[in-house]
Amino acid sequence: MSDSLSDRLLATADDLDGTPKPMLQILLRMAAQKLTERAERIEKLVALVERQDTDAANG
Repeated sequence: MSDSLSDRLLATADDLDGTPKPMLQILLRMAAQKLTERAERIEKLVALVERQDTDAANG
């Protein structure tokens, strides 16, 4: 996920006027990393809730 998101963001940064934007690329890379970390935390929380629901349903 992060590679795909990061690649898309970096491509967008380069396409703004056709020249690389090093600082923008760094900021976008950092943003992509943060989003990836949050997505991973959300996935873990969803899995935890699903386990709790299953445990509660099974008594």
